[in-house]
Amino acid sequence: MGKLDDIFSGKICSRIDNLYYGVDDASRANESLRVLDDIQGILQEFRMETNGLELDKSFNIQLATQFKNAAAQFIHLEEFYTAIRDGKEVPFDSELAKKYVSNLHLIFNSFKDYAIEIDRGYKKMD
Repeated sequence: MGKLDDIFSGKICSRIDNLYYGVDDASRANESLRVLDDIQGILQEFRMETNGLELDKSFNIQLATQFKNAAAQFIHLEEFYTAIRDGKEVPFDSELAKKYVSNLHLIFNSFKDYAIEIDRGYKKMD
C-alpha cells in the first residue's frame, strides 16, 4: 500500500469546484453527475485501503460516521443534478445544494486528515 494521502492529493478540490459550478449552471448537470461518480470512486478506494488496517474502535467509528455522512450528501446531490438533467422540478433550491456540496467538501477534508494520520504511523490505542 502506498501513502493513503495519495488517494486524495490533487483529486478533490477541482472536482468539488465542478460540483459548485453544476449547481449554478444547469448545462453542467451531466458533468456534475460524472464528478460525483469520480468522487465516489475515490472514496471507495480509500475504504478498500483502510479495510483490514488495525485501527482502534474510536477511529473506526469516526470513519464509519464519515462514510455515512458522505453517502447522505451523495444521495441529495444526485437527486438534485438528476432532476436538472431530466428537466424536472428540483427537490430543493440551489442554496441547499451548495450546502450539500460544502458538507461533502468538509467530509473529504476529514478523510484526507485521517489518511495523513494513518500515513504518519498511526498506532492502535489499547
